[in-house]
Amino acid sequence: MPKTLIIIEDDSDKHVFEAIIRHIKLQNSLSVIDTPTNTDWKAVADESNVDQPTALIRALKSLLNDISKEKYDKVGIIRDLDDKAKQEKLSLINNALQEAYPNQSQKLSDTNELVPFTFEQNPTGTLLTVHFACHFVSYDGRGEIEDLLKAIKTKPSPIADCIDKHLPECLQMTEEELREKDLVKLWFNHYQRYDTLPENQRKSPYTTMGHIMTQRTDLFDFDRNIEELNELKQFLQKMS
Repeated sequence: MPKTLIIIEDDSDKHVFEAIIRHIKLQNSLSVIDTPTNTDWKAVADESNVDQPTALIRALKSLLNDISKEKYDKVGIIRDLDDKAKQEKLSLINNALQEAYPNQSQKLSDTNELVPFTFEQNPTGTLLTVHFACHFVSYDGRGEIEDLLKAIKTKPSPIADCIDKHLPECLQMTEEELREKDLVKLWFNHYQRYDTLPENQRKSPYTTMGHIMTQRTDLFDFDRNIEELNELKQFLQKMS
């Protein structure tokens, strides 16, 4: 069983990272979780409270039992950068680690760096070391995994591109507001659904992220030479 755990934001992201991990042949080294017990991953994805990231704290606390059983020796936390500064996101991770593991004094000083945390194994009192690290996903200053997927698409995307171009103008006629992260998620949906599927397949199961990332991975080039993609793969390789 893999000794490294990768914690991601939600079930949709889980399928993406598992596809990348399979592509670089690390599936026997890395395990990805999306929904630890009693953890609301929508809250993790939307969490913006740097001082008290409660959902992420619950996720980290849920690992304590597995850590005491020596199930993991490395834990990686991957989050979308969103529209935040890197240091703000790093503070969120550190605050969550400190709250979840109050006996630890270590902090992550940067992304992609392994930092040892020491835990006491009950009832023997043996000290266990688990290395933690984090990575923030972005592309060209935009902070969603879909931004990165958009940059490595392999098929023509006239419908998705046209909607993406004109939708902001259409929204000006209403009170509806969409963030950049909402717009790129819509682009992704239109690309995988309307640009790349025949009409009779434009519904589940063909459009679920699980199906896309196992049966339709030809929609993306995971070997494309893009700095942000290379950095993500290097992080995953370091965690293996």
